Amino acid sequence: MPRIKIIICWIVLCCMSADLQAQVLGDHSGFQFIGQSLSIPTYPAGTSNLKPTDDARFREMDNWMEQHLTGILPEMTAIRERQQLCDWFYYQLIRRVADRIIPKASDYRGYTMAKWHLLRASGFDPLVVLEGSRIWLYIQTEDTLYNLPGRIIDGRQYICINAHDYSFDERRSPDQRSIIAGEKTSARPFSFSIDRLPEFPEDAYRRKAFVFNVGHRREQLDVSLNTELPSLLRNYPVTDYRHHFNIPLSRETQASLVSQLRHKLGGMDTKKGIEYLLQFTRHAFPFATDTQVFGREKRLSPEETLLYETSDCEDRAALFFYLVKEIYDLPMVVLTFPNHVSVAVDLKQNLGQVVRYEGREYTLCEPTPQRRDLKPGESLKGLHDAPFEISYAYRPADR
Repeated sequence: MPRIKIIICWIVLCCMSADLQAQVLGDHSGFQFIGQSLSIPTYPAGTSNLKPTDDARFREMDNWMEQHLTGILPEMTAIRERQQLCDWFYYQLIRRVADRIIPKASDYRGYTMAKWHLLRASGFDPLVVLEGSRIWLYIQTEDTLYNLPGRIIDGRQYICINAHDYSFDERRSPDQRSIIAGEKTSARPFSFSIDRLPEFPEDAYRRKAFVFNVGHRREQLDVSLNTELPSLLRNYPVTDYRHHFNIPLSRETQASLVSQLRHKLGGMDTKKGIEYLLQFTRHAFPFATDTQVFGREKRLSPEETLLYETSDCEDRAALFFYLVKEIYDLPMVVLTFPNHVSVAVDLKQNLGQVVRYEGREYTLCEPTPQRRDLKPGESLKGLHDAPFEISYAYRPADR
């Protein structure tokens, strides 16, 4: 038997009991995903004592995965199309379906293989890598990611999407001879871009009040926030700012927050409106670094920044960027310093410290709280002449 089939056989046999097919047929379980109902097959956990060289048993188990896991796809595809799920949210659906079929807590290898199978059956190019007791799941992508292990195989980039299940010391490059790959025919790259959020049910939202000062005036915004979002984005990787700064708000949050802001900013000129948004992102919630809160680098989406009790400079910059884009749709650039992230906005009549990029001038706008409130065009102490990079530039379609 070819080496690759022996490896697959060994994993699958560890996932399923010897009398699996007699027990699983007709056994289904329902659950909810973002308000959508699914009915999926289940089976009792167990371990087979058959040797991996039993070719007949291997074919039996391999056929089971093909027949029963692939049979779930029509329901999953219907949810994917109905909710217009991006690849990341569709992968969260795959994770939850796989966990119902082969529980992660009791059979991590089987759970990972179920994800591999469903990704492959859904048109992606995943691969599994075995290294001792560890099993790594990779997905082919063309995106740039900063906190996940990657490898190049035949000129294609693969990123490990289950690295969060292992400690940092365990994230080593495994032996390529232990790779299990699927057919690459018509497979497409996995995209980590989140350009829209699904439609969440009403009971997913809760109200949260944000209180801050603008000058001597106390302001309050009451915002509907999506409580299901953090679990869906918990393991979302550190992407480039092109992806990070364009993750939208969910529908209810967008309606409640942006409508209030438009009302409050209606009588202000653009500069005053920008100052108002800066006070909101600076003082409506406490500051804390990712290391303090998560023990690692984690970039929050704009809605996560509103949901979590604390956030850092990158998170506030992303929220400020999103609000300026939604309300004023002005050209902007994202500035990355060695230990800080900020934003500069083309205010048309720019003032103070400006950033020049591709023939435009942008006024520095600092969304993170400092010892004193900085006006647009005022730079953070110590960063006036510090080197920085333009990590992302946004220009409206008509400008």
